[in-house]
Amino acid sequence: MKHTKIIATAIQKGGVGKTFIATHVAYLLAEDNYPYQSQTVKRPSHSVTFIDFDPQCNGTLSLLVRNKDAYYSGEFSWEPAQTSAAFFGWTMVQDQHGSHIDWDMSLPFPKAIDVPPVFGTYYDGRIKCIPAHKDALAETDSLDLELSLKVAERIRQYALECDSDYVVLDCSPQLGIRQLVAMFAADYIITPINAELYSEIGLAEFLDTYDSIRSSNPQCELVVVPNRIDFKTKATQSKLESLREQLGDFMTKNCIPNSGSITNAIDASRPVWRKPPGGNDAAVASKVRKTLSEALAKFDIDAK
Repeated sequence: MKHTKIIATAIQKGGVGKTFIATHVAYLLAEDNYPYQSQTVKRPSHSVTFIDFDPQCNGTLSLLVRNKDAYYSGEFSWEPAQTSAAFFGWTMVQDQHGSHIDWDMSLPFPKAIDVPPVFGTYYDGRIKCIPAHKDALAETDSLDLELSLKVAERIRQYALECDSDYVVLDCSPQLGIRQLVAMFAADYIITPINAELYSEIGLAEFLDTYDSIRSSNPQCELVVVPNRIDFKTKATQSKLESLREQLGDFMTKNCIPNSGSITNAIDASRPVWRKPPGGNDAAVASKVRKTLSEALAKFDIDAK
């Protein structure tokens, strides 16, 4: 039987780059060629469905909208049943008492939307996205742990029925039902971390949660990716060495740098390696590719 693998990006800390990593994992898996030394290198590609579980909708903006002004003006909008809220069974019920929210687990799965290609036909048709709905997802915070297990089962069932090779889940930075659903459902978890105190505290709390999740999802594997790293300071290098001592093989040897090249790629809604071919931009892009390829290789996924 086909088994689409589920990859989640999760940690109990905001601002560490989860959505950047989630979208770039999707790009990396789906691309059929990549730029290298002014040449185009052909490679095997995979189909990916990206599910946005974050009410901030940043993954949705990056993949489906790209024109941020059009999004905030209301030009792009989806009903809750067309979004990731449908996995939770979000539905509006009208009765004699008025309208209220119900959670109907028989609600059909939402239909994934084709992501428009970037740079011509590269990965054309191989990435789809199920968008987030800000208000409906925020209302899931009131749900209990038992329901999160049911939603995780729905995600797994969707993975069996969809036509993608991989499902990528992007989560909220808080430990709540959406992150628990993703962790219960995931085959693999990628956890980004910055080399600073608050990120370390968030990682420690997250690892405790991961240990608890393993009792219900023992096959789930984890890798930690250092992200937004300033390699110029000795304090950062010391933090990285300390983290490696604590995490061992759970952490990638490669790191993603803190760079304006990445900020520019995020603003342009494109993969960081799909621009230059030279200079500092190319060096940063290479580090991103190597780091994410190493992370996926720890799950026996070949995506160089």
